[in-house]
Amino acid sequence: HTDWVTVVRFGPDGKQLATGDRNGGIHVWESESGGIVYTLDEHKLKVTALSWRPDGNLLASAAEDGKLVLWDMNDGWATRSITAHAQKAPSRYSRRTGTLDVAFATDGRLVTVGRDRTARLWKPDGTRTSTLGTIDSLPLQAKFSADQQKVVVGTFGGQLKTYPVPGSSGP
Repeated sequence: HTDWVTVVRFGPDGKQLATGDRNGGIHVWESESGGIVYTLDEHKLKVTALSWRPDGNLLASAAEDGKLVLWDMNDGWATRSITAHAQKAPSRYSRRTGTLDVAFATDGRLVTVGRDRTARLWKPDGTRTSTLGTIDSLPLQAKFSADQQKVVVGTFGGQLKTYPVPGSSGP
């Protein structure tokens, strides 16, 4: 890496490791040998999150540039680059663009949160399905519950927000 490493995630089988840095660089490494498998170059600002699809064939990256990028781990190419969280700010001192976290559900859907203070759901192909809500404090983390019926968001203000996943059949 050419700058601070900001995120590290092992692939589902532990054979690969993805790392992101403050300059927008991403490397995918072989865990055993330490050799670089892919260098992924789509982001221009700090990589804030990486998430592996459970089958290990897709890696999602999020960054301060507001993008969500889906990477094919069979060839290292971006299959989709989406402006996920970008919004005009009232002043240059109140930044509203930046995707801060991304997480896969077991079925391949994704959830993201961003500086625009929203949580969003995405289909496995990267098509946005819904915005779960506006969040009072800056959202930092988002994860699906084990049963995939809810999304939990952790905020800078110390709050946990829970949102039902639209279309889920649960209690």
